Amino acid sequence: MDDLSESDIIYSFDVLDYQKIGNSNLKGYIDKEGKTIFLTNPNGKVVDNLNKVSDKLVDLERAIKKLHESLERDPAKDDIVIDATIQRFEFTYELSWKIMKAYLEFNGILEVPSPRKTIREAFKNGLIKEGDGWLKMLEDRNRTPHTYDEAIAVEIYNHIKDIYIHLFDALATEMNERIE
Repeated sequence: MDDLSESDIIYSFDVLDYQKIGNSNLKGYIDKEGKTIFLTNPNGKVVDNLNKVSDKLVDLERAIKKLHESLERDPAKDDIVIDATIQRFEFTYELSWKIMKAYLEFNGILEVPSPRKTIREAFKNGLIKEGDGWLKMLEDRNRTPHTYDEAIAVEIYNHIKDIYIHLFDALATEMNERIE
């Protein structure tokens, strides 16, 4: 609490140990209106909670929508479409593996430090159905810094349009079902 009071945060707030609150009205209000900001494991490490996963899902759905919008444009009419689509793919991919990681951690699976391990655990736990497609997506994501090679850029663009957008949509649908 002392560290918080000395911080540059403009808002004021109270820090309470929920287990030590004796006022039943306050506990009832917290139970009804409260939102968990963060949780810690027994070692004090911050772990994601369902509210954080829900917030990440909003960002993911927004990114998927923007990716769909770029895929609706004709790259034959404007060569910047391929570059923009690849950039949006990068954002969407990053949000995707991070929401998988957050959801897995929320469910007690803490050994997912990398995208590859996260994808494998997500597949193992039924969060994604097409593990091979996600691993191919990871490979293409790692190739995107080399999109100055037009052939690579077009190949990745076609994978995004034909395969990856559907994998993103399926992940968002699965996440919505699990969060509800």
